[in-house]
Amino acid sequence: SLPTPEEMSLLHPLNWDENVQEQLQSSSTKKIYRLLDDIDDDSSWLNEKVWALDRNKFPETIKIQIGDDAVEERPCFSPDGFRHAVSLVRSRSFFVDGSLRLLPYLDYANHDDFDS
Repeated sequence: SLPTPEEMSLLHPLNWDENVQEQLQSSSTKKIYRLLDDIDDDSSWLNEKVWALDRNKFPETIKIQIGDDAVEERPCFSPDGFRHAVSLVRSRSFFVDGSLRLLPYLDYANHDDFDS
């Protein structure tokens, strides 16, 4: 299964604490604030032009059954949900021929053959 937003807050720089992002910003050639601004701009546009127009189709949060008893609420069509989705895609993307590409099924390479 895919990591939860809480798990991604530890795993991916887009979801790290602002103080850590500040350190990354000053040490990286790929400026994280530029990417974060782009994500914020895109989610604002999507919210204004698509999501907010029909919250029945595009709920801000969804409830997911976890195990037999637990239900967890997660962000969906919202800035937090969009950032989570972008971080999931970027964590599974690779640079191929100078462009960032999502390579389906390559993520399975780091999983066991058997269900645990």
